[in-house]
Amino acid sequence: MRDRPKSKATQRQARALLAGLFVTACWVALGTQARAQDAEVIATARYAAAAPDIADTSANSTPGGAPVINPLAPEIPAAPTPNPAAPTAAVPGAPAANNPTPPPAPPPTARAFTFTPSIGVEELFTDNALLTQHNRQSDFITRGILGLGVAVIGVRTQATATAQVSYDWYARHDALSGLSVQAFGTGSYALIPQTLVIEAAGTVTDGNVSSFGAPAIDRTGVAGRVLLATYNVGPHLTIPLGDFADLDAIAHFDQVFYSAADNSHVTALPTGSTIVQVGAQADTGKRFANLESITAAAYQSDNHGFYTVSGLESLFYALGPRLRLIGRAGYEEDVLPRLVNVNAPILSVGFEYALNDKSKISLEGGERYNRAAWVANAYIQVSDRIYVTADYQQVLEPDQVAIANAFVGFVQLSGTLPTALLTPNFTVNGNLLNQPSLDTTADGHFVYTLPDQTFDVFVSWRDRDFLNTTGHDRELIGQATYSRTLRPDLTGRFGVGYYRTYASPVFGASEVYNATLQFAYKVNSTVDLTGGYAFDHQEQLTAPRLTIYENIVFVALKKRF
Repeated sequence: MRDRPKSKATQRQARALLAGLFVTACWVALGTQARAQDAEVIATARYAAAAPDIADTSANSTPGGAPVINPLAPEIPAAPTPNPAAPTAAVPGAPAANNPTPPPAPPPTARAFTFTPSIGVEELFTDNALLTQHNRQSDFITRGILGLGVAVIGVRTQATATAQVSYDWYARHDALSGLSVQAFGTGSYALIPQTLVIEAAGTVTDGNVSSFGAPAIDRTGVAGRVLLATYNVGPHLTIPLGDFADLDAIAHFDQVFYSAADNSHVTALPTGSTIVQVGAQADTGKRFANLESITAAAYQSDNHGFYTVSGLESLFYALGPRLRLIGRAGYEEDVLPRLVNVNAPILSVGFEYALNDKSKISLEGGERYNRAAWVANAYIQVSDRIYVTADYQQVLEPDQVAIANAFVGFVQLSGTLPTALLTPNFTVNGNLLNQPSLDTTADGHFVYTLPDQTFDVFVSWRDRDFLNTTGHDRELIGQATYSRTLRPDLTGRFGVGYYRTYASPVFGASEVYNATLQFAYKVNSTVDLTGGYAFDHQEQLTAPRLTIYENIVFVALKKRF
């Protein structure tokens, strides 16, 4: 890749073209809907998607890579029935990821509204309140928590939201006391039922800017603690194109915000971003015996000069009931200010194999960004006990855009993956950075479930090439948890984690490992009692070399109303 002045004319033309496609599609939808109403028929699309490339969506950790325990975390509503057999994403950075959403549910016949407030208190003891190598100081922390869950299900409106506000009081180090906020919500309003929907989703979460320096349990007053917020809103159109294909189109307005958490000092706080994305794809689905065609186009840009515009044609040819060959060809322009301007083809060939009705693997190799590119995806389910997911991809984008795309993917996957594979809150793997990069990610997730116990392993590798003299940010994350129902009202959970930053131009190399043991007792249907122990050991491997460890004992009580 080489630096070139970005083509503003191309950017304007691409934006105008995709916006025109979307407006035209909406106009077609309105006309089609009017005809459908005359015939008392509502046309619905089956499976399709027009989201931009989804970055790392298998994240289990908090911002900064090292996970922290929150015994009274907000409760996220259960995901809808999964559809694991739907086609999986297998494009080497395709402009429209083939992560299909499930078919729209029939409109409810009556409005439903639930309102669930909660209150909680938690007591923690830490033997290293200041997270120092020497002169370790212990402290008691009292945490007061207020929570709220809301769900609305109507004829046209569907929404769920949870929020939690907590305050940490330090007994000895009052200057560390502070406020924390967590929230997550999704919603939609059907302008034309099952055809044109306004969708919105957002989240607020806490974490650390780097893997090194996070506490064993998330708390205020820690250096580098960041409040991360992101949301997206826009129309989503699904409509048949006659008897030939299904059209799926989106237009999203996204924003990503970073701020130092209450009473926390952050020296490398990333800059927030405003992002616009438009995408559309036409999918022939199963209309033809052995052939499926997906034609996709997408545009995405931010307020710092980044933009990408692309078009892609994908063909799937069935050699048998379980094996399909894949071929893709397209073209894209990617601009990262002061770094690269890439005008290059997207080419790939590969295969997709269905192990069973609920399992698929795919592998593709080809060219993207004028370099070799590989993409791999796997979803494997053996009965209702064993689940395996894996993926590998490369995407050229700013870190803020990666977070926005990852959140879009998190919301999509929460409606398609089984509950055993879902994480309750949106979080981000790795260091939070303020530079665009060629982002290579490889993730693997294994879950084994029994009626009374679950074993869960997650591994992630991430290499961000900054395409300049600053080098790479390379990180490895491994997590394993074992949980068991000891009796109907008592569960136990043991978890370990390993986090290694091999190189980072901002944070340097570091190594972190931790362990947690937690028990949860259901006093009654509305009261939960939680207690446990957490240990964290971290070492900075570059100057100034530091070794920090912390032990925490905690107990928490929560009441729902």
